[in-house]
Amino acid sequence: METLADFVNRLSKAIGCYYHQTPKAKIYSLKKYDTTQRGIMGVFGWVVEKKRENKFEIESYKDWADKAGVIHLADKITQS
Repeated sequence: METLADFVNRLSKAIGCYYHQTPKAKIYSLKKYDTTQRGIMGVFGWVVEKKRENKFEIESYKDWADKAGVIHLADKITQS
């Protein structure tokens, strides 16, 4: 099976985007711009390896909100 790094490299070339490995976890972010400067990276997804299922998965903000159970807050502005 190909490695996560090899898969992300192949995927980014196929769809025409950039990627960056996160420093704290073995996750790669997919982004529109080739920069590590926060706020302008244009991240639209993350690629993770599901070892138990022997596959790679691309997750989005919506996927993470679904898992956290907060998708109902997606279009609302909240006050802190």
